Amino acid sequence: MSMCQRVCHFALPLLFCLSLGLGISCCCFTEQRQRGIPISIEEAKEEMPFALYLPTQLPSYVDPNPQSFRVQYESSLPPNAEIYYTRKGQDAERMFMIFATRAGSSRTTDYAATEKQLIPLADGSLAVDRSASFDNSGVQKADLVKGPSYQTCLWWDLGSGEEKAWYTIYSTLSLTETLEIVNSMEPVP
Repeated sequence: MSMCQRVCHFALPLLFCLSLGLGISCCCFTEQRQRGIPISIEEAKEEMPFALYLPTQLPSYVDPNPQSFRVQYESSLPPNAEIYYTRKGQDAERMFMIFATRAGSSRTTDYAATEKQLIPLADGSLAVDRSASFDNSGVQKADLVKGPSYQTCLWWDLGSGEEKAWYTIYSTLSLTETLEIVNSMEPVP
């Protein structure tokens, strides 16, 4: 067998296997998994396995009509809600995001590293200030709505029993402004 025949004898099956493998890889990478499904607040209230709370007081420059998304990381886990409030106007940049997830029986304060991280809320409960956990850019998680870097992050629980949820607010606003928003949260009617 000549050198050319030997190369073709081994190269053609190898090329075929490689092209088959690339075809499988390509089809896997072209399918994009949607991280969040846009839903209305009413749908979020119905779909979430916990009581859904939203702020009743917002800064004047924040659009009172949030964008909400159903997020489910694994099919075996209950869904979560991501609710984005944006700046009024044409640019509609994200001002803050509220992330709500089923809590179970634990309290957020059980996870606080230091007492300095605990901030009292208007209802007498405590929130964990997680703002120091941001990297230098202020961004902690991937977002479905873009905007300036987050500066403030608070984590607390709302509700009780089976309807109890952990809430996190990622905010571009100051701690004082963010606390005003958190303290105004009430169940969605």
